[in-house]
Amino acid sequence: WGDNLYGQTEVPAEVAFTQIDTGSFTNCGITTSSTIVCWGGSGTDVVDGEPSGSFTAVAAGFSLACALTTSGEARCWGSAGAESLGGTNPPPGPWKVLAVDGGRTGCGVSTEGTVDCWGGVVSDVEPPLGTGTFTDVEVANSETVCGVTTAGAVECAEREESWTLPAIDGMTGVTAIAMSEGYAIDGGGVVADACAVFTDGHVECSFLNFPAGDFAQVEMSAQSKGACALTRDGLITCECRSGIAADICEVP
Repeated sequence: WGDNLYGQTEVPAEVAFTQIDTGSFTNCGITTSSTIVCWGGSGTDVVDGEPSGSFTAVAAGFSLACALTTSGEARCWGSAGAESLGGTNPPPGPWKVLAVDGGRTGCGVSTEGTVDCWGGVVSDVEPPLGTGTFTDVEVANSETVCGVTTAGAVECAEREESWTLPAIDGMTGVTAIAMSEGYAIDGGGVVADACAVFTDGHVECSFLNFPAGDFAQVEMSAQSKGACALTRDGLITCECRSGIAADICEVP
C-alpha cells in the first residue's frame, strides 16, 4: 500500500518472500528460494538489474540496492551514477547488516560489529562511527550515518557541519532505528527524520507520535510522510505526519 507512482505497490504475483525492503519508488525482496526480485523503479537500473545467486537479506534505495549472500558478501547494483561513486563496489566484509540511502551510498555492519560505508560522500568519514561494536546501521542522503551499539546506544555522525544530527543521536536502550532522507530546517542546515525502537517495545520518532505497544521493528517512508512499526505479535501500526494525508497510513 502507499504511493504507486512507479508501480511499487504492485508486488509480483505468486512469489513468496522471506524479507522485503522498500526504497524510494523501488522495492526488493528475498524469495523463499533465496533469489532477489525487485519491482517499481524509476529508470535507475535497480529493477531488472538484480544479481543472481543465493541471498539472505536485501536493502533497496533510489538508485542503489545491496544484498547479503549466504557467505556474508555484499553485492550491490544500480545506476551508472551509483557505480561511478563506488556504490556498487562494497568492501569485502563479511557483513551481517546492510543499509542504503535514497541516493548512492551503502553502509554495513561487519560480522565483527564495525561499521563501514561506500559510495556517495559519507564514506569520506573513516571510520564513520568510531571504533565501537554495532548491531544496526542506517544512512541518509549520503551525509548522515547512525548505528546502534551492542549496549543499545545510538551513535550518529555527519559529513558536513551544515547537517544537524538526528534526534535519535545519544539515545540509549535502543534495539532498532530507521531514518528518512534529510530536509532543510529553520536557520539553515539539514536534518534527517528518525525513529527508534526501545527495549521495552515503545517507539519514538522525531516527527510523529506512536501509540504504546510492544514493537520490534520500525520503518519510515522515504519522504518522511510517515512510519510503520511491527509488533512482536506480527501486527502493523502506521502513523503519518500531522497535516499529511498519506497513503502509507491506509493499512489494508
